[in-house]
Amino acid sequence: MVEASEWWPMNASSAPESFDIVLSNQRQGLRFLLREMWDFRDLLYFLVIRDLKPRYRQTVFGVLWVLAPTLFTATVFTAVFGFIAKVPSNDDPYALFVLAGLVPWTFFSSSTQIASGSLISYAYLLSKVYFPRLFIPLAPMIARSMDFFVGICVVLVATSVHQGGLSVRALFLIPISMLVFVTALALGLCLCAIGLKYRDVSHASSFMLQLMMYAAPVVWPLEMLKDVVPESLMPLLGLFPMVACIAGFRASLLGGPMPWAMLGVATLTALLGLLVGLLLFVRLERSFADVA
Repeated sequence: MVEASEWWPMNASSAPESFDIVLSNQRQGLRFLLREMWDFRDLLYFLVIRDLKPRYRQTVFGVLWVLAPTLFTATVFTAVFGFIAKVPSNDDPYALFVLAGLVPWTFFSSSTQIASGSLISYAYLLSKVYFPRLFIPLAPMIARSMDFFVGICVVLVATSVHQGGLSVRALFLIPISMLVFVTALALGLCLCAIGLKYRDVSHASSFMLQLMMYAAPVVWPLEMLKDVVPESLMPLLGLFPMVACIAGFRASLLGGPMPWAMLGVATLTALLGLLVGLLLFVRLERSFADVA
């Protein structure tokens, strides 16, 4: 509700006491949202910086703390699955094998989880200040991309030391990393839009992501499924895009056949999921201020 005397061009005494702002159909929907995001792009930049600065302020090792959870998890998985369970790793050192799977998965998991609860964290702003609501889950995900980049650099260095250099196939990490981001954004948009009304979603997402990690080939090679899944059906594993992303990530670094068909299915699935997430977000956006 806005006081009419603040904008009414006539004498304030002839203005109505208040009025409701109702957006026309032309100012609603996905097209308007994307155009509005471009107009407010400077705000997105400041939100990303706002998310990055507190994480590394007043720390001795700074950005190196980004690597600590991934390296610790890789060490535990190497001890349990590499030395005890003897999980095969395609003749590569299991530590490098699992690290190549953990780097994309850690970004996907952490960014999806933080996006699922982002609207709840910014609930106090939803009814007070207007800005593109899509920036709320998008900004922390872009900030987490810095962690992803650092992790990729570490894996590239480790692979280069192990193999005595890098092949040109490492360039495939760029489109595969973009696919990981789109997949995380698609799931994050759906979870955060629903999670604002049903707060159980943000709590349940952590358990869901833990189960999904073991469904993805993070600690085991994709070749283990060849005795279970027919060769003709292997591309359908791309319906869970992170399966193809991790397999492609490893193939780019460690060699082996690139799962092109699976990556194609994963790309279509991720783009369709992003479209569904955006439409769901836009549809529920009108009620954000009411349930915040």
